[in-house]
Order: sequence, then structure tokens, then C-alpha cells
Amino acid sequence: MAEKKVSAAARKSAFLRWIYGNLTCFSQEHMQTFGYLAAMLPVVDELYDNDEDKVKYLSTYRTFFNTEPQIGTMVVGLTVGLEEARANGEPLDDDTINGIRAGLMGPLAGLGDSIIVGTFIPILLGIALGLSTGGSVLGPLFYILVWNLAMYFGMKFAFDQGYAVVPPSRPSSVRSPQLSVTPSSWSAPWSSAPLPLPGSTSPLP
Repeated sequence: MAEKKVSAAARKSAFLRWIYGNLTCFSQEHMQTFGYLAAMLPVVDELYDNDEDKVKYLSTYRTFFNTEPQIGTMVVGLTVGLEEARANGEPLDDDTINGIRAGLMGPLAGLGDSIIVGTFIPILLGIALGLSTGGSVLGPLFYILVWNLAMYFGMKFAFDQGYAVVPPSRPSSVRSPQLSVTPSSWSAPWSSAPLPLPGSTSPLP
């Protein structure tokens, strides 16, 4: 069977759905869950042929998700790569993928809130307010232009880096220097100890 590959068009569609729709049907109960689900639609639709498989694998992303949307784009890119690996026969079940998503969304939310919301946006607003002295329209135009350009290209970079974590050649597990994923553990470069995923019986060393 030929290896399945997510096309550039499907990846772009997933990225655009996330960047503009990550708060789709937002509620206190679901947060970004439906935005994530919408982002994965073109990927699952392309990788699987019959409707039963599409429904089955898209259901993975009904699990609660919430993070800082800019830096959190990396998680969406990562799961595009993982879904591609699963479509090619890799032993990645729902618990594995959702365990990785759950393990990343919290730390990335803290990182993104500190860097984007707590630092970058106030700096931009400070510059924009200075440029607005005397009622000048230059300030708001500066903020709108710089924020949107930085957001788009920054999120595109994060998405591509997440997707690139899953290498094109996949033996018995999905591995790379940045991330090692097996059905029973997840480890990152800043920790040599694998973290058991939900439902795993593997003890910490």
C-alpha cells in the first residue's frame, strides 16, 4: 500500500481553520475543542477513504482542548503528523494522541500567555499608544498591521515545526530528536524520564 501523505493544501486548510476558528463554538465546557475538531477535518477527510473511518478518527479530537492559540498552533501541526502516521499503520490510538495533546496544552498555554499576552502585546500597545499622540491614526494602524503579520507568520512557523516533529520515515514508533512517542510513553528533550500517558501502567523510573 502506498504511503499516505497529507497534502500541502490540506495542511494549509487545517492551519487557516485553526488560526481563524480556534474559538469556534467556544464555551466554558468545551473551550477550543470544536475549533480543533474543525482544523482536523480536512486532514482526516484526505487520509481516510470511507465515511466510517473518517467519523471514527475525527472523534479523537472531541476531547477537551484549551491552550494559548498562537504558540499552541504547534500542537495542531503535531497531531496532523501523528494522524498521518496512524493512517499509515502506526500503532497510535486515541489515548496516545490525546495524552500528547493534554500534556502539551498546559505548558504551552503558560508559555504563550507569558510571552504573547503578558509581554509582546503590551509592548506593541505601548508603541501604538505613543504613535497615537494627538489623535494620530498611525498608532492603531501600526498595531493592526504588526500584530496580524506577527500572528500569522509566527503561527505558521509553529504549525510547520509541530508537523516536522513527526519524521517521514516511521519504523515501529514515531520518533525524532525533539519528541519520542510510543503507545506507552512520551518524553521531551528537557526530560529524560518518559511520562506515562493516561491509562498506561508504566511506572516512573
